[in-house]
Amino acid sequence: MRNRERLQKKHGVKIGQVYTVWTATEQKETKKRIWKTRRIRILDVYENFALTETPAGVRECIQWWELKKMMEGPDDGRK
Repeated sequence: MRNRERLQKKHGVKIGQVYTVWTATEQKETKKRIWKTRRIRILDVYENFALTETPAGVRECIQWWELKKMMEGPDDGRK
C-alpha cells in the first residue's frame, strides 16, 4: 500500500480518478494528424506504468512517459 501512495504522489495521479487525455491519429490520404480527447480512469499504479480503463471498459497499460505526454496534449499549439 505504501508503494502505491508513493507512486501516486510521484506521478501526480490518483487511483479511481478520471482524467482527460489527448490522442493522435493520422489520416492515410493527407498524412495529417487528428487530435482527439478521451477519458480514462486510473485503476492501479505500478513502477513503470499505470493500468487505465476507458468508459467502454477497455483496459490498457500506459507507461508513465506516454501518459504524461497524453495529459499535456498536442505539441503544435492547439488545445
